[in-house]
Order: sequence, then structure tokens, then C-alpha cells
Amino acid sequence: MIEQRTLDWHRERLGLFTASKVGDLMVSGRKKDEIFGETAKSYIDEVTAERLLDPAMVADDFAFENYLNETSHETKAMSWGVAYEDMARDKYMEIAGVEVAEAPSIKHPEMACLSCSPDGMVGTDGLVEIKSPQAKNFLKYCLAIKRGDTMKDINRGYYWQIMCQLAVTGRKWCDFIVYHPYISPTIITLRVERDDEAIAAMMERVRLADEIVTENVKLLKNDEF
Repeated sequence: MIEQRTLDWHRERLGLFTASKVGDLMVSGRKKDEIFGETAKSYIDEVTAERLLDPAMVADDFAFENYLNETSHETKAMSWGVAYEDMARDKYMEIAGVEVAEAPSIKHPEMACLSCSPDGMVGTDGLVEIKSPQAKNFLKYCLAIKRGDTMKDINRGYYWQIMCQLAVTGRKWCDFIVYHPYISPTIITLRVERDDEAIAAMMERVRLADEIVTENVKLLKNDEF
């Protein structure tokens, strides 16, 4: 299994729509007949560019790592979340009394342009999605969960990320885990159940986006300028 966030893991995801950003495709344009908004169009362009990358560059570790560093959107908050992910997973296993297995990058069995990398897999039916935000966002998520807000209310991007993971893996539920090492309580979870109607709507938009990418690549590879 290829470890997450390694060069080979990034290579596996190139040119694919991924769970972490699929929510961008769920934003429609301002006009009635405009399927995709500007955020979605930008993501489609990003995927198009990845499919046009020079294979020699991608295969070269030094060049590819430099490319990733130059195009990274990682913020300090994201780095913080990655740093505490293992601690959050261990705490969840302790409290829930379950084992969480590591997960590779997984492609959808029927739609090869779509992939996900869950933060962990529980038994045969479950997943975990771990967020370790900085203090103010940690408190915001905790209060929302305590109020009984739905995942859509809390963060629509995370909602679609979870639906995508459930679609790709075929699993039934995902525990959304929020963790902070220095605040009590340090961890809170929200069980998000699979919604097949929402997944069907998401898959249709992914299909349409992939058609646009395929057409873009075809046009750009045409030697006649």
C-alpha cells in the first residue's frame, strides 16, 4: 500500500477528481443554464493541466517534488491538521473501542476519474474523516455538533468529501472526527450516514466535469494552432 502524501501517492492522484475537492464541483454558476460556477471551472482547469503534465517530469522525483512544492495550496492550518492526525486517530480508537485501518488512494470502481484517500477504515462498513483545526474552528465545529447541526450545515465541502469517500469505497457511514490536543474535550465525533440520492447528484456532476476535461485535453493536444 502506498503511504499517503508520498510522491507516489501524489502521482496516483494526478488528473483525477478527488474527494477533498469534489465539493468545488457542486457549486453552480450564477446564470440559470450555467452548470458550473467559477470555483468549479477553476478545479476543472486544474485537473486538465494535471493530465497534460510531462510524463518525464512526473517520473523524476526531484522535478516532481519541486512541482508539488510550487503548486501546493497548503496553509499553516492545514499543516497543523496533518501534524495531529495520528493523535486524533489514536484517541478515537481508544474512545470508540475500534481499530482503524490505514487506507490507500482508492479509485471509484466504475468511474476511474474519481478517487479518495480516507483517513481510515473501520470494519467493513465505516470510514473516519479527521480534522484537527486550530482553536477557534475547533470550537465552532464542536458547538455545531452539540447543537445537532447536520454535516451540510457545518461544512458543505466536508459533507461532499465524505459522500465521495462513501461512494468510492461503497461504505455505509463515516465518523467525522474533530480533534484539538490542548482543549477539553479534545475530541468530538459526528456520524454521517451514506445518502445515495446526494451521491447520485454528485456523480453526475463529476461525469460532466470529466467530459469537459477530456475535451479540453483533446483540444490542447491538437498540433494545429
